[in-house]
Amino acid sequence: MAHSVSGYVRYVSMWFNTKFVSVPYFLYLCGMKILHTADWHLGKYLNNFSLLEDQRHILAQFTNMVKEHKPDIILLAGDIYDRSVPPAEAIKLFDDVMSEIILTLKIPVIAIAGNHDNAERVGYCNGILEKQGLHMFGKLGEASPLHTLPQITLQDAFGDVHFFPIPFTEPETLRFLTRKDGQESSIRTHQDVMDWVTTQINAQCPTGRRILIGHAFVAGGEASDSERDLMVVGGVSYVKASTFDAFTYTALGHLHAPQSFKEKVRYSGSPLKYSFSEAHHSKSITLLTLDANGIKDEAVLPFLPLHDMHRVKGVIEDFTFKITSKGNESVGANDFLEVTLENEVGFLNPMSIIQKTYPNAMHLRRSESVGKRKNQALDASSLKDMSEADLFVAFFKKCYVDKELTEKQIGFLGESIRSLRDKD
Repeated sequence: MAHSVSGYVRYVSMWFNTKFVSVPYFLYLCGMKILHTADWHLGKYLNNFSLLEDQRHILAQFTNMVKEHKPDIILLAGDIYDRSVPPAEAIKLFDDVMSEIILTLKIPVIAIAGNHDNAERVGYCNGILEKQGLHMFGKLGEASPLHTLPQITLQDAFGDVHFFPIPFTEPETLRFLTRKDGQESSIRTHQDVMDWVTTQINAQCPTGRRILIGHAFVAGGEASDSERDLMVVGGVSYVKASTFDAFTYTALGHLHAPQSFKEKVRYSGSPLKYSFSEAHHSKSITLLTLDANGIKDEAVLPFLPLHDMHRVKGVIEDFTFKITSKGNESVGANDFLEVTLENEVGFLNPMSIIQKTYPNAMHLRRSESVGKRKNQALDASSLKDMSEADLFVAFFKKCYVDKELTEKQIGFLGESIRSLRDKD
């Protein structure tokens, strides 16, 4: 499947200006501007809290970035939605954003399915949508012979740029699709899938500026808790970065931390933090500019979330929670928090106390020392033979692992117990 979007307007503009205005010609040799994003996960919930408003907030920023930087093409590298059957509100949000970009701003978009997406839903009506500039690819072999991979060719002042959108494909699926005479191929891993893909692309388009859009886990990448394992049944889920050496740029989705390999292979990362393991991430999208030879410039455009996410430590004093960990000066009252509580004495329903100050605190952890105390169980069989004083001493040791009662305190304890007995 090959598509071509003409660059005639740019060429005519160059000709007109160089004919009638005294401006050096090289100023008009503008390379293509590409905006790379991924892992929107529309419709996601965090601890039963809908992130739709946060996503709407961040995508409004995305649309403003598109208006400001005016890219020639936008690449969305998979995981458009968080699950295969997304809520109606998530679909509506995607439709609103794409309508603004495609119909109003007239900027084409290439999007692929990720491992969270439903391939059939993503690829639905692609034949109609592509006529407006929205190219949606759900699975390989959808509308062309399998070995002819989808290809979109655009032009800038330096010539053709070839885009190859490769939706997420399970090894088992491609092994079945590539069978011959009833015999399945040897494809077993995600590395095998990408090796097969690159072989087909090299045969189909051996030269020129080539951009691959994919959804994969590059070996050595930084993962997070919100990413679903790519390998469902056995096998190896990793792909070597060297697999993409022959491409001008590889725009990847799946890993939520912005990161790059060998300069030409990059994850733009997710636009929002989707687990507390991502609390240290700085979320962004990537803006590329090409020249005749490849990547001329690369910029990272940061996002500002509606609610930031933090891992903090703190204590409850006078039934009020206070953050004690350093580096958390920027924590907002409505940010999402994972709290490690460091009180030595337990509280009844401590989360309700924390949420009086930070209503969006979502997860509570105990400090390591508290965890040790919690795991120290008293021997029930010996309790019946213990005196009241011995029971209290044992209870004290369970609550305060690193402390012991002094002789004076034990003496006062004994006197208190005797006093209570005398009153009876």
